[in-house]
Amino acid sequence: MSRPVVIVGFGGHGRVVAAALQAAGREVLTATDLQPERHGNDPFGLRIISDTTLLQKFEPREVHLVSGVGSILPVDAPRPRRTSMRRH
Repeated sequence: MSRPVVIVGFGGHGRVVAAALQAAGREVLTATDLQPERHGNDPFGLRIISDTTLLQKFEPREVHLVSGVGSILPVDAPRPRRTSMRRH
């Protein structure tokens, strides 16, 4: 039996990852987000927690961690591809 999943990072990409895992029949326990105002229950029914809570609540052998991080750039940063296309 496979271990349940915790998604690390729950922005747009993390939501897609959660939906794909759930559609594949995997149990998604929770997800993490760095922004405290997002902690609690999200519209998809997952509990959103901090990274610190993740470390306190789950032992490494209990869950699979899955990356939901789609980008490490600030949301308002210019996208390199978009900037490059504007030049041409």
